[in-house]
Amino acid sequence: MRRVRGLYENSAVPVREIARLAGVSERTLYKYVRKGGWRRRYAGRGAAAAAKNRGRRHAAAAGFAPVKGAGGRFIAHGDAGQPFARGIKAHDPSGRARAASACAQAARLSVKAKRQAAAQAKARAALAAAERKSKARLRTIELLCGALVELAKLRAKWRGSERTRNMAERLQHAIVDAMERA
Repeated sequence: MRRVRGLYENSAVPVREIARLAGVSERTLYKYVRKGGWRRRYAGRGAAAAAKNRGRRHAAAAGFAPVKGAGGRFIAHGDAGQPFARGIKAHDPSGRARAASACAQAARLSVKAKRQAAAQAKARAALAAAERKSKARLRTIELLCGALVELAKLRAKWRGSERTRNMAERLQHAIVDAMERA
């Protein structure tokens, strides 16, 4: 039951597969979820309807007094109060062993799948970061190249004066330094 509960609450294994591994129907598995107070996987669409029906029970006919035993089976009144096996595959020891083994294997596969998904997400994030960095560098180089073009135009325009030529050379050195840093 611990393994089945672990698969239900903490894995990516579908409920149908968990039920198959445990050797029970989905409905039986959901019965254990409800009775055991397991953490639900999804909130569900019918939360309001479930809250409205919570606590309501089917009324038994007058004079009827059922006694339940293992697995919800009705038992003789004389056997009431006797201990009985509980849980999935309670009356099938070999089935219980097979289900436990299958659940353990599914749990290992689920952990492996989660690790792979996390690694893939990390790789995608690293690739996206590298792409953003490359685009930023390219944009910086484009801007600096545009500044050099403008500088060349200014130098052609300011050819005559010594003072303007010195300013243009200083500006050129500043732009080249900025490009080298980029």
